[in-house]
Amino acid sequence: MGNYTNYDEWENNLNLSIKNYTGEINSDFLFGYYAHVITDIACSEKLWNPVRLTNNEKYIKNFAKDCYEIDSRLLEGLENKEIIWSLLKNSTNYCLPGVFNVGDLSILIDEMITNMYNKRKPSRYYKFKVITFTDMLDFIDITTSKINNSQFRLQA
Repeated sequence: MGNYTNYDEWENNLNLSIKNYTGEINSDFLFGYYAHVITDIACSEKLWNPVRLTNNEKYIKNFAKDCYEIDSRLLEGLENKEIIWSLLKNSTNYCLPGVFNVGDLSILIDEMITNMYNKRKPSRYYKFKVITFTDMLDFIDITTSKINNSQFRLQA
């Protein structure tokens, strides 16, 4: 998530830039990258920037706590979680030229899988203050639908 507000410009630039790679990079990887960036743009627009712009430190911290709990619940609810973690852990890193080097990406992936996600446990007693689990599920449904119906998806 970022601090930008020109969402349509970011999305248009992504659509134009990603087309430069369509002939040289695995289309599944490219679509995953596209989906990730589109989700970041949507999250910034719909969730993060409205919270950030309040300039209310406590509200922003509560938003971060809510997101952490939501992530924990989403991760805990994954079907075939152990199979997914194994596939992620043993996957081959693939980098867009000039964006990441393979070694840095390997460290990041290991950190995320091992330390950030596998050790998370949701709290059934947690009280949401800014965004709820249902709000996030609605956001995921809307964003997934947008990605599935995108022009890029039709090309991949």
